[in-house]
Amino acid sequence: FKGRALVLNGLTTITKTLASDLAEFKGQALFLDGLTSIDTGVAGELTAFQGKCLGLYGVGMINDEVMRVLMQWRGEKLSVRKEGLTTKASVIMDKHKRSWKIIGDVWSSF
Repeated sequence: FKGRALVLNGLTTITKTLASDLAEFKGQALFLDGLTSIDTGVAGELTAFQGKCLGLYGVGMINDEVMRVLMQWRGEKLSVRKEGLTTKASVIMDKHKRSWKIIGDVWSSF
């Protein structure tokens, strides 16, 4: 893949294998805002993405297990819906050592 951003917002489901392939994208942003759910396996593969922005805004619910995995990602901005975070996932996000901040519905680290 080439380019600054890869936008696949029409993608509603994803496999671990596809997530691994997409994580190899060398651009700055990977937008997967059409995904409605992800599991820990997919989240783990996406943490290999080395860009700055990861869009997962369409995911309806992010539980504590998935959030623990996503916290391993080294990017700058993770776009998720705050209402999609379970209580435990919100606590994990709030305690994240990389000082994640909320900007609207977008969480980002500095």
